[in-house]
Amino acid sequence: MGNLKERLLAVISDTSHTVGMRRSRHSPRRQGMGLFGLVAENSPGASQTNGSANDQVVPTTENSELHRQIQDSINEMAVLDEVARIITSTLNVSQVYDLFAAEMKKLVEFDGVAINLIDHQARSFALQYTFGANIRGRRVGEAVPLENTATGYVASTGLTLLREDIAANVNLNADQALLDEGLRSTMRTPLVSQGKVIGTIGLFSQQISAFGAREQVIIERLASQIAPAIENTQLYELTRNAEKEAHQRSEELSVLFDVASVLSKPGDFLDKATSVMELLAEVSQVEWATLRLPDQDGNLVLLVAAGSAVRTSPPMPVLSDRENLAYSAFQEGKPIVANDYSAGGKPSPAIIELGMKSMVLLPLRAGDQPLGLIDLVSRHTNHFTPELVKLLTAVAEGVGTLLENAGLSRELRANAEEMAVVDGIARLITATLEIDQVY
Repeated sequence: MGNLKERLLAVISDTSHTVGMRRSRHSPRRQGMGLFGLVAENSPGASQTNGSANDQVVPTTENSELHRQIQDSINEMAVLDEVARIITSTLNVSQVYDLFAAEMKKLVEFDGVAINLIDHQARSFALQYTFGANIRGRRVGEAVPLENTATGYVASTGLTLLREDIAANVNLNADQALLDEGLRSTMRTPLVSQGKVIGTIGLFSQQISAFGAREQVIIERLASQIAPAIENTQLYELTRNAEKEAHQRSEELSVLFDVASVLSKPGDFLDKATSVMELLAEVSQVEWATLRLPDQDGNLVLLVAAGSAVRTSPPMPVLSDRENLAYSAFQEGKPIVANDYSAGGKPSPAIIELGMKSMVLLPLRAGDQPLGLIDLVSRHTNHFTPELVKLLTAVAEGVGTLLENAGLSRELRANAEEMAVVDGIARLITATLEIDQVY
């Protein structure tokens, strides 16, 4: 950069080649990276007036203008290099996007910027980053079909798409949403790495014709510099996600191994089931873990419970309400997460009184048949993260399989039926004060 600047300034300081030269008022001035191409012509009267004071003003003025333009170009290139340096300085580009946008605003005026990444195989793209005004309702990471979109056009042609006034031709999917945000002109520039369009940089403005040849050249140069870094970031994210999945799978297998070890030991099944619930309560760091089984009437009967809150506030022995979350999870065979339990449908007053804030309900299945239900409850709101739910769901599936393979499902049902009979007798006894009538 320094050598370029020195050479340019040296040319400017040498006025000998411009004496007697004058730019025609019709001479084109091409605009690229902010550096205007200067086209000079011999004036017909140059030889007659050469050496006069007036003639000396022309090259001096032209040189001053050229100096300003070249200096502007040098400054722009310096900012471009800084923007590129920001993006290429880290594998986790998401950490520097805001700084990237702030620096880019020094070069080009815009009201919003978005970076989309393209999945050619799925024929879709996803918003990776947004700054300022953008398309309402479009969320980071959400897949959007390429068909009839500006990003789709750029993906198929590899060319920058300039739109001076969206309102003049509303024909792409997001056009009306952009207009609703007050945005009138856009520019979509391809991010090309190894000859492939991997994404786009989109600029949005509330002004008509906000982007022209100068802005196109600047953003295209910037795109060519940062595209490889963004592709490397994608590979980095894929690798990191693969590592996270491998770690989570390792945790799942570890918990399942511990569960299998408990169930394979000799001893009373209720003791073993209690140990499994204690293990799950510890893994998920909850205050309440229960295992329920259905009786002949379809009620969910408590088999065992574990956790710090169970000792002081034992859970209800039988759940008979068909409209509660537990019964829904059991019947549908799908996990239900309530990270704000009190705000859900028909919350249990007893659970709320215990100060429980979030819950996950995990159905156990033996093949296609529902076997039981694991209920984990926490005193913390939003306790069950997607990662934890995924882990617990896999463990619950494994527990159901282990119970079935161990031939314990019949024993489970026998225990549940025995408890249901006991509970039925208790209800019968307490239903009337005339106890002699029920013997």
